[in-house]
Amino acid sequence: MTATWGRRIWIPEDTVVWRSAWCQASRPPPDFLAGICRPRVGKGHLSHYHAVSCYGMQTMIAVVQRVSEASVTVEETGHHERIGPGLCVLLGVEQGDTEREADWLAGKIARLRIFRDDEERMNRSVMDVGGEVLVVSQFTLAGNCSKGNRPSFIAAAEPALGEQLYQRVCEQLRGNHNLPVKQGLFGAMMQVKLVNDGPVTLIVQKKPEHGMKRLV
Repeated sequence: MTATWGRRIWIPEDTVVWRSAWCQASRPPPDFLAGICRPRVGKGHLSHYHAVSCYGMQTMIAVVQRVSEASVTVEETGHHERIGPGLCVLLGVEQGDTEREADWLAGKIARLRIFRDDEERMNRSVMDVGGEVLVVSQFTLAGNCSKGNRPSFIAAAEPALGEQLYQRVCEQLRGNHNLPVKQGLFGAMMQVKLVNDGPVTLIVQKKPEHGMKRLV
């Protein structure tokens, strides 16, 4: 599928994402500010492109760490939460994410078999071992560092959506998976301390489903 400058287009979600290189154009149009593209034909020919969108090609991100203890503090408000053995989850929401991604992510976090069994193998979930979960919002996980030295956060969800889905993940962990969940304070400057057990750290992210997304 191709596009020309200034046009909004519909693209399949399984289009290859070229995250590592921006179009080499001196004045990229607004419609392509969130996209990554490459020339379709000819040397230096910049009028037609294969175009894809950063939005919808990736989804909600969770950095999951197995911990012996973890805590989060907001000095300004005095908010403080602490857990013992369990999981510390840093959660980033991207534009285009929905409750569907939040529910899937909560289920995956709850069922991840990354705790030791009697044979010292990673074969038990946080539910199996009776662990706790600390969930901290972190929009910087949506940062794009492919160009320059200052990260771009254009793919991060707006605060209202980010908070809604952050709360959704926590509610699902509590309600559907019966886990004791502690939280940070959305949008606040927080200090997170933890002791990573292992260390064990995983990046959990759902692959986008096939369908159509509009480049915005």
